[in-house]
Amino acid sequence: MIDDSVVLDAKGPSSSIILGDQILLGRNSILSCNDSAISIGNFVSIGPFCFLVSRSHLTIGSNVAIGAGTYMLGGGHAYDDPDTPVIHQVRVSKGIVVEDGAWIGIGAKILDGVTIGQNSIVGAGAVVSKDVMSWTVVLGNPARVVEKRKQVKEG
Repeated sequence: MIDDSVVLDAKGPSSSIILGDQILLGRNSILSCNDSAISIGNFVSIGPFCFLVSRSHLTIGSNVAIGAGTYMLGGGHAYDDPDTPVIHQVRVSKGIVVEDGAWIGIGAKILDGVTIGQNSIVGAGAVVSKDVMSWTVVLGNPARVVEKRKQVKEG
């Protein structure tokens, strides 16, 4: 279900937004990609007022819950040249991946280059700038591990 005032904004000839089965895009959410892709698996709930941006790829697996007001910002600017305003420097993006079964709390911020592991939990308001291993709970700003839900070997 796509609720009221949702914006699906795919700019550029190589852009795509792929939506799986049985998803909810909450009211006033925006999915925006520019010569890139957003892919959402099956049975995903994205709460209202979310802002998901891709400048390379943003991939959300299946059975994922994303709380209201969450931002996923898959891109930014280089800032190597101190004599050039950042806005005029090259755009960079590593992308974002949210694996199956993850739960992202209300108001979380997921930054470029991050993978949220399978069945992990990102607490409300967390700012995630580093990968979250599978079956892990992270909280805070910056996000830090507070619990392991299950011991698994990452490979």
